[in-house]
Amino acid sequence: PRSRVQARSPLRAVSKYADAIPLYRLEGILQRYGARISRTSMAHWMIRLGDDVLQPLIEVLSRHQIKADYLQADAPFVRNEWT
Repeated sequence: PRSRVQARSPLRAVSKYADAIPLYRLEGILQRYGARISRTSMAHWMIRLGDDVLQPLIEVLSRHQIKADYLQADAPFVRNEWT
């Protein structure tokens, strides 16, 4: 049986995003080390990471932006829908 500690390790997300490794390649790397974790399972973990960890951060940043007097963006055209 797989260890839940191993399955929830933040190393997956680091390898996936910081090292730009696609899940199919990460699946192969893990298999070489004897861990059988499917791409589907890892994809579900990435989705939960977004929901559980990143969504609260996005909400905090959004509240901070809404309080600002102005926002700067690097875009050729930004439509102002708040005024």
